[in-house]
Parts: sequence; structure tokens; C-alpha cells
Amino acid sequence: MPATIKSSRLLLRCFLYAGFCLASAVALPAFAIWQAWHGSLPTAPQVADAQYSSLKTVYAAVLDKNQNPITDLKREDFLVLEKAHPAEIVGISSASTVPLLIGVAIDSSGSVGRNLQRGKELDVLYRSLRSTLTSSDRAFVAAFNDETFHLTGITGNISELRNGIQTLANSQARGSTALYDALIDVIGVMSSDRSSRKIIFCVGDFADNVSKHSLEKTVEYVRNSGVAVFPLVEYDSYERNRHPRESERGLKVAHRIADESGGFAATFESPASLQTAFDKLRQILRSSCTLEYKATANHSNKKTLQRPKVTAPGRKDAAVLVSISASQ
Repeated sequence: MPATIKSSRLLLRCFLYAGFCLASAVALPAFAIWQAWHGSLPTAPQVADAQYSSLKTVYAAVLDKNQNPITDLKREDFLVLEKAHPAEIVGISSASTVPLLIGVAIDSSGSVGRNLQRGKELDVLYRSLRSTLTSSDRAFVAAFNDETFHLTGITGNISELRNGIQTLANSQARGSTALYDALIDVIGVMSSDRSSRKIIFCVGDFADNVSKHSLEKTVEYVRNSGVAVFPLVEYDSYERNRHPRESERGLKVAHRIADESGGFAATFESPASLQTAFDKLRQILRSSCTLEYKATANHSNKKTLQRPKVTAPGRKDAAVLVSISASQ
């Protein structure tokens, strides 16, 4: 083969190889950039604009030192903190137009079996529930000892609720007290609702002794649930004198769960005092207001509902504030 042809072929091969190397040097980074743009390669997380805000809701009721609701509230009276960051309150209105979803959890363990007035107290519970619910509200009834029993489904039918409570009145109190498990169970029933004010009326001595969940886990769960727990603590004077430590411990647990969830704890020793406690809770619910506020996006956790802290520094006569987070 002539030398000129060999040299021409060699030159062509060198040219093609150089072209391939140059194309690879350009194409590979370009391909990597395309993949990153379309999400095939890991990318740095995008930072949301700190000025971007979403509208959230919290329900609040303010009580004076006599535990009477304060009704002439203004937007300027409140301060809403979300993860220690002040939020801009954009509106205030009555919460009476927002339907209630009430879970009623009743202790049916052996510790309440000695209560000779239990039938009358359950009757007070039914009558109070009937006078609290409006046509747009719903409720359900559950009982608990070692485990939780659902006595009704979620319903607005007061006859169904009465039958559920009557079933409990006709049954024998027995077993241990799994209060913490019951609260988590009842909250789970309510979790899918996104449009109501969610409340739990929990009746018992709050002396848990068998739950799988600890108090700390329960408090954390309740705090982030958007459900306010209103403990109605059976505070029998005879049992209080016989077992003062257990009685005080139950009362402390009730107050802690109420405080962490945005509820309000009350005690009773008789059907009459239970009726008084229910009347107070009904006042709180009826006097509640709706606060709408803007929360900065990078201060909010999209995976977990964080209950905001609400105070009323603009009201010097405020002694107690009850706040219920709405589901976001």
C-alpha cells in the first residue's frame, strides 16, 4: 500500500479519535446537567421564600379569674406563636359556625365500679351531650378498661348516642385502666376529619395502670393531633382520703393532658357537680372564637401538625385561655 494512503488513513483515525474525545468532554457534563434539571440526580433542596405564608386556623376561648368566658375579644388582644415565631393574625370571628366533632371516652374499669351514682352520672353525660350538640355537630361514644370499646360510630343521631351510653350503664365495670391507649384510639377515629372543632370529653379518675403507651408518648401525640381533651375527673373524697397520692397523680395527669392539648380540666364528686362542669365546658365551646393567622412556610412542619401557642396579652382580665388547633 502506498505510504501516502497509509498516512492519510492514520491522519483520519487521529482526527476521529480527537473528535470523539472532544464530544465526550462536552456531552457528559451536559447530560449530567440535564439529569439534575429533570430530577434524575440528587439535587440540593429548594429553599422556600421566607415571605411565603399559608393561612391557618386556631380556635380560642378566654376565661376570667372566675372562669367565666370573656366575649368582647378583638384581634389585637391575641398573640399567636408558632415554634416561637409570632404569626400575623388576619381575622377573628365567632367559632359557633364551625361544627363540633366530640369523642366521649368513659372509664369503665374496676376502679369506678364502687361508684354508686354511676347511673345518674351517665344520665347527666347524655343530657349534657344532647344540649351541646347542634344539627351540624356529630359525636361518638367509647368506653375503656384494659382496652377500648366503640359503643357508637360517629353520628349526629342523639338516639344512637343515648343507646351507646345506656349500653355502658347496663354493663359491669371491670378490669384495669388503659387511659392513654384509649385517648390515642379515640383521636385516631377523629383524625380524618378536616372541617370540625375536634373535642374529647374524657370521664374517669385518670389513674392509668396498664397502657402500652407511656404518658410522655401520649402527651406528644395529643399535642400534635389538633384535638382538645377536656378531662372530667372523678374526684371522690373517700378515695382521695384513702389513696391521696393516686388521686393527686390522676389530677396532675388530667391537667397536663388538658394543657398540652388546648383543653380544660374539671373535677366532680356528684352528678350535680358533673352537670356544673359540663355547663362550664359548654360555655367555653359556645364562646370560642376563630383566629386566622399567617404562618411563614419555613417555620411550619408539613408532616406534623404543631399546635400553636396562643395568649391574650391584650386582656388584663384573662386568667385562662383554651385553644384548639384546627387540622391544616
